[in-house]
Amino acid sequence: MTIVLLLRSPDPPSDHYESIFAATNTYTPISLNPLETVFTNLDTLQDVLKAGPSNSKAGKHKLDGVIITSGRACKAWENAVQDLDILESNSSPSGGTWSTIPFYVVGQSTASHLRSLHQTHPNSPFTPSPDLIRGETTGSGEQLARFIVDDLKERSPARLLYLVGDKNRDTIPTLLSEAGIELEQIQVYGTQASSTFGEELDDVVRARSVEGTPPWWIVYFAPSSADFTTPFLQKHFSLAETPSQDPPPLSTDPLPLRASIAAIGRTTSTHLREVLGLRVDAVAEKPSPDRLLTCIQAFDRDEELL
Repeated sequence: MTIVLLLRSPDPPSDHYESIFAATNTYTPISLNPLETVFTNLDTLQDVLKAGPSNSKAGKHKLDGVIITSGRACKAWENAVQDLDILESNSSPSGGTWSTIPFYVVGQSTASHLRSLHQTHPNSPFTPSPDLIRGETTGSGEQLARFIVDDLKERSPARLLYLVGDKNRDTIPTLLSEAGIELEQIQVYGTQASSTFGEELDDVVRARSVEGTPPWWIVYFAPSSADFTTPFLQKHFSLAETPSQDPPPLSTDPLPLRASIAAIGRTTSTHLREVLGLRVDAVAEKPSPDRLLTCIQAFDRDEELL
């Protein structure tokens, strides 16, 4: 069995990335979260949710949609909904319910998270409609921004609520601004390096070493987490580096494990190659479990033919 180390936080109760790899009976997926999330400005988010997307006095929409591009932003919305459903029971937002406007996402994982929110809070006026979750086939911020521009071309001018983290790229704001779409941004979470990642990685490698030396895949999901995790990984794995870069620090393991490297998307793969000097063996063109599995399987099949 090949071990696939997913450098991300799994989505309970049944993580799609883990499920799709486990179903092959060829790969053993292990999720290891390199980051700790701190939620911020939830009071501000709750005020926005209570106000609703439309301006009841003017009789028109103030917001034409919501952009949520990560599981952490979904969790922030979920936290706000849970609190409001308790505090604001049997009441609706003054400016209409949130099921009346589209929610724009990147990838299937974020879309699934939002749909599960509707399942757990089916009668809440603060949850999106599953039928209005759009953009899940896009694989990057740039693709989503162009999708939104096309989707809202009949609604000009348009205004969207955008939930962001502390390391937000400016791709979406720039492209939407150029198209005349206004954004109301709220930072709802921040990330910091996990204080326990090194110990958890040691435990995983130690446990798997009992089984001998199985093949490994290491899957990177973001440049920021790659910067933090790679020094820890190099203590156990001989990660192939590109020729133009200086070699990584010597491994503390006398017989370092070999590992192939996969990345979610071009942004992360470019960072791995150009900044960290790592050879990337497989790149998922879209941030979805099936695309990740497909690119890893393709590489493994090619290697078997050599």
